[in-house]
Amino acid sequence: MAFKDIPGGGALIGGLGGPRGYGDVVLPRNDDGWQRLDLGGVFAGGMRMGGTLFSPDAFYVNTNGTVSLGAPLAMNSHGDLPQPDKAVIAPFWADVDTRLSGEAPESGRIWADLDAGNGVVTITWSDVGAFRRDAERTNAFQLQLFDRGGGDFDAVLRYDRVEWTKGALLDSAHGWVGVTAGEDTLYEHPASGLPDALLGLDTRPGNAGEAGLWVLPFRDGAFDDELISGPGPGQGRVLEGGAGDDTLTGGAGYDTLMGSDGADFLDAGAGGGVADYGRANGGIIVSLADPSRNAGWAEGDTYLGVADVAGTGHADTLRGDGSDNRLGGGAGDDTLEGGAGNDRLDGGAGDDLIVGGTRSAPDAAPLSARELAPGPDAFVFAQPAVQPPAPVAPPAGAVAAPAGAPIADVPDTFAPPEEEDFAGLVWDDALAWA
Repeated sequence: MAFKDIPGGGALIGGLGGPRGYGDVVLPRNDDGWQRLDLGGVFAGGMRMGGTLFSPDAFYVNTNGTVSLGAPLAMNSHGDLPQPDKAVIAPFWADVDTRLSGEAPESGRIWADLDAGNGVVTITWSDVGAFRRDAERTNAFQLQLFDRGGGDFDAVLRYDRVEWTKGALLDSAHGWVGVTAGEDTLYEHPASGLPDALLGLDTRPGNAGEAGLWVLPFRDGAFDDELISGPGPGQGRVLEGGAGDDTLTGGAGYDTLMGSDGADFLDAGAGGGVADYGRANGGIIVSLADPSRNAGWAEGDTYLGVADVAGTGHADTLRGDGSDNRLGGGAGDDTLEGGAGNDRLDGGAGDDLIVGGTRSAPDAAPLSARELAPGPDAFVFAQPAVQPPAPVAPPAGAVAAPAGAPIADVPDTFAPPEEEDFAGLVWDDALAWA
């Protein structure tokens, strides 16, 4: 299934009306609150979850990163699910607090948009803080529900930015992502409860093949992962290994392969895929070109058809190969080396070293990158005098090497988040910085 009506990636969908572009409905600022909405204009036939068809007039948007049907869910204790009287969709169940503290920075709001014409409900947690009135770090994520008729729907999870995973209470748990209906858990995200994996939700490819985007189809009340494993770009499934040496084999879609700390064989299948190490408890070294150099959780891993790597929340070294790679460092001070090919390198949070690699033209002699002192991010272009071609210019404050310099080392003085595509004249790698 192509999901052609599901646009974009992990970035929040805006332009929906209202003062912020996320809809006309805004929840009051609160902690552990909720607001009831009537979705009859969108889901006239209700929503089927588990064995129950829930009425569209009993839909609740809950402050703590969930929506529920049948009854509200105000608490943030993850041990309280599932519950027999309700169904819950949790894009990020954690201790959200949108109350004002009286001191900057302040939390954003929670918005809702009901689009009857297109059959879409959009709930947006826009730059929300954590308990207790803490907005030093904020999360921005979104849930969209697409009506498919007869009680069927697609739940689309978008993660634009994830900077915190739990509130200040001692018994507060790290975020949980999943779906429950009555006494059953229909789906649990592999990042649930794992702080490093949760912090990478915005930078790692989801099951739809785009960073920060997850599509969960529900048919006849059950999660139907077959709909996202068929042929076509941007579709695939999540394959998760356990303890020991695993073999994970993808299919025709773009798959997420999550091995363990054993010596795993990761086969992306015909559709390609990403080796995701977000569950690792420490930094890793990954070399797609020479896996014998791997270390940490990746030690002993081998790959077939894997062109993309998602790192950990620690200091990683990720190296591509001769294909077009996508490397995501996540949090931590990472080193990303693209190698040959047209690569996308995303350092994520932390002070990163990003090495674009070599030009593919036969007369282009690569130059070796020198080591840089600890500090802000640095971008190393392994070509003579490579500079971003007009009209793509660095943001104000960028420090560029003089024209003709053998290597352009550009310290990251840019305001986050920025992203440019260095395409056109002599380069076709994309660099993203945080």
